[in-house]
Amino acid sequence: MSSDGEALALLRDYVRIRSVNPRFQGGGEGEAAMAGRVEADLRAVGLEVERLEVEAGRPNLIATLRGTGGGPRLLFNAHLDTVPARDGEDWIDPETGATLARWSVDPFAGEVRDGMLIARGAADHKLPLAALVVALRALRAEGWRPRGDLLVICDADEETGGAAGMRHIARTRDLAVDAALYGCTTDFTDLARGYFSALGRHNVIRALSGSDRYTLRLTGETYHSLTPRDGRNAIEAFLALAPALERWAAAVNATVNPVVGRGKPRARVLNLRTDLRAAHRSAEVCEVDIARRIDPGEDADAAYAELAALVAPHTLVRTSHLPWHETPAEHALVQAAAAACLHVSGEPARVTGLPAPVGLSQLLAERPMPAILFAFGSVNYHHALDERVPVTAPDMTARAYAEILRAYLGSGGA
Repeated sequence: MSSDGEALALLRDYVRIRSVNPRFQGGGEGEAAMAGRVEADLRAVGLEVERLEVEAGRPNLIATLRGTGGGPRLLFNAHLDTVPARDGEDWIDPETGATLARWSVDPFAGEVRDGMLIARGAADHKLPLAALVVALRALRAEGWRPRGDLLVICDADEETGGAAGMRHIARTRDLAVDAALYGCTTDFTDLARGYFSALGRHNVIRALSGSDRYTLRLTGETYHSLTPRDGRNAIEAFLALAPALERWAAAVNATVNPVVGRGKPRARVLNLRTDLRAAHRSAEVCEVDIARRIDPGEDADAAYAELAALVAPHTLVRTSHLPWHETPAEHALVQAAAAACLHVSGEPARVTGLPAPVGLSQLLAERPMPAILFAFGSVNYHHALDERVPVTAPDMTARAYAEILRAYLGSGGA
């Protein structure tokens, strides 16, 4: 396997490449420079690489390592873009619980401090990309040839919904794979595990919750204060309904799914909008955005119908839907990842579920298949101020990925 520090060094190179998604307010550099570097690294280890630009200047990479035949086909996915690195937004440090308001380092310098690499993209998602490249370098040096094909997708636009990336790829490409490894850090900090009951220190995540969003539309009557008629405006209509919504959310949130466990509330009101046009007129229309997590085994249509009946005669529209996902614990890819985690870290992995969807959920919605998430490094630092990973995590992940690829794809000889 690679010399210690090779994956860390590559990751430091990657985080110095600014690849902030340009859809965020204020814009960003986009994925082009990051895609160029990763493309060169993948070609250097023997992969055929196709560039796909759904939007100009924002490449996706679709790379293939062809096997000798007869083995399963595996997709590896990690995205190229990051969220911005801005001061001013309060963030709870996932390890200490302290409230942070600014970065303590230049987020694009690749700085190492106190055993941590602190940088935007260190965990989300550049560590898995660096680890995969280093794993493939080592396997190539050994003369390894897989029996099955490896397909690597490095997508653009994941952080803002995937319209220029995975959503387009999932709807337009026949990927012809049997299973997927989503390159995502899956460790949880001690503090975070108190809120996410199914997660351990090291995790092989085999299940994901889905997510539905609804918009509730309420209408009311509004009259001038001297008009001889009374009416309830839209806000008053919402206030009348609010106690029933609160009871509904409490009942939904009281249920803990045995696969993904407890996490953030499964149901909550997110936002409220009105059509108020003048100070002397009350609102005739009110729209309420509601989030509903759909855990493994749940019927999303039944969940929608339950809430629609509760709020009738007001209108409820389902505005987005991501289905839940579950891979059997005995699946060969799950077992390969669990064995690699134990061998590399010396600690058994928790084979479990995550009470949230992830970027790969866009693909699984269109192309259901067995899938897992795995990499060393805390997932709790995604999007965080002072985003960081232990300096040991990239090379540990590279060793684990090499073992997973050998075990799952097999060997067809030199």
